[in-house]
Amino acid sequence: MIRNVWAKVTSVGNSAANWFTQQISYKGRISNAAVVYPYGMHANAKPDESLALVIIVGGKAQNKAAIVYNPNIRPDLKEGEVAIYQPGSTTIIKLAANGNVEIVAPNVNITGSLNVSGNITAQGEVTGNGIELSTHDHDFTYIADGSGSNPEFGTTDEPN
Repeated sequence: MIRNVWAKVTSVGNSAANWFTQQISYKGRISNAAVVYPYGMHANAKPDESLALVIIVGGKAQNKAAIVYNPNIRPDLKEGEVAIYQPGSTTIIKLAANGNVEIVAPNVNITGSLNVSGNITAQGEVTGNGIELSTHDHDFTYIADGSGSNPEFGTTDEPN
């Protein structure tokens, strides 16, 4: 026998046990439930803002797992779109229906190499190794008279 009940998440998660658990409240009871997420996903739901669909297996209260979500905060998605988002912020990674990946966040930090096999378009400044692309210049040597023996030095105009 499997029973399902809706519960309210009442405290932050606990990852000390084998299963990540969160405290839930349902039908006047307070207990912990193992929280289940899709493979590779994890979250620590905010208490008092999130609900849990609790699955009780075998009719035994100690055999319960929960799927947690916040019904009040979710991104606006078109048919066929998928999103990973941070409730209460503007951060979202959206897999758009047209195949694009859209990332909206105050900052995106990447550790490791970034390899791009297409164009890169930037609306702001591009900086590499502390050098700004739009204002850098290059020192150079050239032979003004063509003889090869009278080098002159200069600096290119920016940007280049």
